[in-house]
Amino acid sequence: MPHNTGVGVSGTGLGGSSGAFNNPPSTVTDRTISLQSIQSGNNDSTASITWNYPNSVVYDFLSLTFNVYQFENGSFDQPSLSQTYSYNLTNSNTTVTSMSFDELVPGNYIIACVIALQYYQVYNTTAATSTQCSVGQTTLNLTKLQQLSFTAFPTVSVTQISVTLFWPNELPYDKLTMNAMLNNKISSTYSTSSNDTYEIRTYSFSGLTPRTTYSVCAWVNYSNSYINKEFPGVLGGSPMICGSYSTYAPLGSVKQTRGSLLLTITMIVIIAILLN
Repeated sequence: MPHNTGVGVSGTGLGGSSGAFNNPPSTVTDRTISLQSIQSGNNDSTASITWNYPNSVVYDFLSLTFNVYQFENGSFDQPSLSQTYSYNLTNSNTTVTSMSFDELVPGNYIIACVIALQYYQVYNTTAATSTQCSVGQTTLNLTKLQQLSFTAFPTVSVTQISVTLFWPNELPYDKLTMNAMLNNKISSTYSTSSNDTYEIRTYSFSGLTPRTTYSVCAWVNYSNSYINKEFPGVLGGSPMICGSYSTYAPLGSVKQTRGSLLLTITMIVIIAILLN
């Protein structure tokens, strides 16, 4: 069962009117709430959803519908548990910022989606709607499990930059596409591999100019097939990871020679000190 952590929450449906405006609000927010996170609760079978309100939010009713999906044992195409709860906040109440759910299985991933509808009843006007989803995980033996994240590692040579992307297999997404680009040009050359922990893809950008700085970015688009049927396009992609990397100077160039000479002189000094 769900539990809210504030006041001013009623049952399902918009219900009666109170606190009606004399004039329509001059400013309408472009979204109702911002879903922040799904955190483990005070035991292994609970989790809580937290959200923020936009500045100067004004409404007669704010209807929040929570859909909570639990995925077990890597079976991410069909949830083992689906729960739906609806609440209404009245008269621009912003004191309620989280809600907890129980009856969950320890150590499982959860995807929670919230449909928010900001409503002016006296004018029969919907000011803003939003649907947002986020992923979380329950604890196991009261221990928060380490959640792996999307990472990217570059490898640089004289005329080539490669970036290797790692996507955790344990995350509850069954559709994903990894991407990388150099100087805003997306690469179509890559190799793939995997292990028990990661799906791995390496993109290679070759034929580059030595001693030149390039901008490299990587990201992944992901979705859960079941969630996508319920809420098309809500689950999207990871933040873009970008960095600037310089190709090396060719072996035997002035820069390389000076570096080798400096290393040789340094080694001679060290040997001389040791001999003394």
